[in-house]
Amino acid sequence: MLKDTLIGFELYPFQKTKKRKAKTKSKFYFFDCGVANYFSRRLPMPVNSSDLGVNFEQFLIQEVRAYLSYTKTRKEVFYWRSKEHEVDLVVGDELALEFKMSSSFKPEFAKGLKALREEGLIKKFMVVGRFSTGGVHENIEYLSYETFLKRLWAGKLIGH
Repeated sequence: MLKDTLIGFELYPFQKTKKRKAKTKSKFYFFDCGVANYFSRRLPMPVNSSDLGVNFEQFLIQEVRAYLSYTKTRKEVFYWRSKEHEVDLVVGDELALEFKMSSSFKPEFAKGLKALREEGLIKKFMVVGRFSTGGVHENIEYLSYETFLKRLWAGKLIGH
């Protein structure tokens, strides 16, 4: 009922991998972070709360979904999780994204992306955070969420 009334949506697991067995359980997101926080009684949320990372991830997933909808781009979105690794969002076969609330990039942020890259199924890999600078680590780009959103809405990340 929550999906039918557009109050929430499911993010299904990406299961095309061959080297690592993917988890099969979907994730549920409310249409708005505030609704999720209200129902889980996380309000008011302390500044150092780990739930801020959950909200940051949901915000960026919602932005990607909004972009795909507004531009009528027919790409499915998934998340990927194996026994040891997770990637927050996979957009078709084009882009795999890891979202981090951190203000500085750390190489361990790219672990899940590197594991998924070994499958040879996705074209681009990115870590998006609150970073002050961007760069590339082992052929995985990392950038600020502001830069990510500008490039997303300019049509420079996902093809139609």
